[in-house]
Amino acid sequence: AAAAAAEPVEKPVPRWPDGHPDLSGVYLGGRDIHVVGGVTVKPGAEGFKVQSRPGDLGLGAQCLPPGVPGATLAPYPLQIVAKPNLVVILYEAYNIFRIIPLNRDHEEDVDPTWLGHSVGHWDGDTLVVDVTGFNDKTQLAGFHHTEALHVVERYRRKSFDKIEYTVSAEDPNVFAKPVRYAGDLTL
Repeated sequence: AAAAAAEPVEKPVPRWPDGHPDLSGVYLGGRDIHVVGGVTVKPGAEGFKVQSRPGDLGLGAQCLPPGVPGATLAPYPLQIVAKPNLVVILYEAYNIFRIIPLNRDHEEDVDPTWLGHSVGHWDGDTLVVDVTGFNDKTQLAGFHHTEALHVVERYRRKSFDKIEYTVSAEDPNVFAKPVRYAGDLTL
């Protein structure tokens, strides 16, 4: 009986009445998410590389938001609060949050911000979040970027305790091809 009690029980992915997975939960981000396929800088954009000095602690030392996907890449918990027409992500690091309305277009003429402007939609069981409207104060894969940064995140709850997280980030002023990240968020 003790051996049977110690065996893990696989729980099903929770779902909304409409059939989409419920992403709600507190997850550990960052540790398992990595750049996939390397980073290719556009010729002439080498000056965007972040130059660090000895003892430089980066943006985090100044308590500045790391942007998207940087906030998810931090090795701290984040909470996803999902509703049928809205997703909110609360990050422990920096006490920042994102509000992601579903099935809407980007607002016109948004002011550039640290976390950009996010909208989402479902593609089957995957939540696709499109983010534009960034300022140029954050970094991506060791490079500065411009306000032309465009990020597409994908969240797929592949099991009860794992969300597969993938990112494609483009900045035509800096990168010759999209910067890609992939890994899991763990409940």
